[in-house]
Parts: sequence; structure tokens; C-alpha cells
Amino acid sequence: MTQEQSSSSPLIAGRRKAGTTNQSKTTKSPPRKTRTRTRPSVQKKPETQSSPENENPKDSPIADKPDSRAKTVKPRKSTIAEKNTPKPKIELADKTALDAEYGRLHDEIKRQESAISELTSDIEALSGELKKSTARPRLGIFVDVPNLIYGIEDIEIHMGKLLDFLSTDRQLVRAIAYCPISDDPREPIETQKFIAPFINYDYRLVTSPLKRFADGSIKGNCDVEMTVDMLSMAERLDIITLVSGDADFSRAVEAVQSRGVRVEAAAFSGSTSSEIRAISDRYIDLNNVLSEIT
Repeated sequence: MTQEQSSSSPLIAGRRKAGTTNQSKTTKSPPRKTRTRTRPSVQKKPETQSSPENENPKDSPIADKPDSRAKTVKPRKSTIAEKNTPKPKIELADKTALDAEYGRLHDEIKRQESAISELTSDIEALSGELKKSTARPRLGIFVDVPNLIYGIEDIEIHMGKLLDFLSTDRQLVRAIAYCPISDDPREPIETQKFIAPFINYDYRLVTSPLKRFADGSIKGNCDVEMTVDMLSMAERLDIITLVSGDADFSRAVEAVQSRGVRVEAAAFSGSTSSEIRAISDRYIDLNNVLSEIT
């Protein structure tokens, strides 16, 4: 068969065409499902709904990724209804009990404050007494030199040791010796009978001239000066030691004692009056302490 015949024969051409088509169908792979891609349309954000309780978050691929935009949950504010909820009122009996308890506590606090105040006062008073007991008493020594010298019988007293003996365990404020002096200008004052024993020791010397009488007797008297000094210094002393047994000082001793000052008399028994022995708070017989003052 010639080419023209074959091309012109419609039957053969149809067979060939059909055979080609069938052959192509057998060689091709089975058709795949086509995915339809839809363009995202701008829509409103749907409201978030709470997921069901039985939904497993692990099945969702989004659950595996951390949500960086997650907001912290704020505590729920109380609603207006909760704010307006009336609080329970205190019963009248409870209020009365509270008032009674408050009154009791108030009275107890007042009582404790009063007790503390009294205790503070007692402590201050005790502290003052303790200071007085530990502090040495203030001492003033007043020496009637003529009475002391005339009472000595062939004994030489060391006036420095006498001062130390009388001021033992005490705070010596002042020691004054009242000495009559001669009116003879040719006699040096430091060598005179009533001055020389005291000149080298811690005595303050108060002098007065000797008085001469018509019968030729001489008397030295410093009673006025001693009395004035004892009374003027009594406010600053706790103890006064009167080195004299002269009864002329009895009234001065009583005046000093009335101011709360203790008066001690120190003298030789031969020149001491009974009045001084009786009114003094303590009497020291110098005859009994010669070993300490000579």
C-alpha cells in the first residue's frame, strides 16, 4: 500500500490515532489530586473561644510553640457588688465587752506607770544615799590654841600628827588655829609660844593681840572669831571638830548642831568643861591618843 493510500484511508488513520492515544494513557502515571489555593481574604478577627476541656493541646501544632505574646493574668478586681456588700455589725454585747477590756487595760497601764515612777524615785533616793555613804564627810577643825597649850603637862604635841589623826577618813576642808600674839614688836611672831607649833603645817592662823590687865595678868582670847567662823562655815561642813574644852563655846556648839552639823570635841581632860563633854556628839580625850599625836 502506498503512502498516499494509507494517509487517505480514514480507517487506518483513525486506528493509528486511537492506538497512540491508548499507548500514551498506559505510560502516564495516575493523576494526582490538585490542591486548590485560595487567597486569604481580609476578615475580622474571630473572638477567641475557650477550648473544650476534653481537647488535647498536644494534638494542635500551635501548642508546641511558645506564645511570646502571652499576657500575665491580672487578679480579678472585686466587683461593685462585692464592695457594696455590708460588713457584719458587731453585736452590742461584744462592744460592751471590748469597752470593758479596754478600760481594764487602760487602768493597768496607769497602775504600771505609777509603779515605775515610784520605783524611779526610790532608785534616785538610794543612789543619793549611796553617794553620801561612799563619800568622805567634809571636816572643819577649829583649834583654841591657848586652851590646848595650857592643857599640856610637860608633853610636846606634834601638830601635824594631830591634824592627820583628826582628819582620818575625812575630807579636810579647813583647819584654823586661833593664836594670841605678843604686842612686843621685838619678839618675832614665828617664834612665839602660840604660833611656832603650827607654823609648818596646814593650818590657817588667825591671830589676836594678848590683853594685859591692871594686875599685870595677860590673856589671849579669840572666842568671838572662832564662833563667827564656825557658824559661817557650818553650811559647807558635815563635821566640826572643836579642839577646846572651854565652856564659853557651849552656845556656839548648840547653834551649829541645830543646822545638822556633827560636833566633836577634842581636848585634854584637865582643861575640858563638863558642858562641852555633855553637848558634843563625840568627845576625844587627847590623853588617850598621845602615841598618835606626839
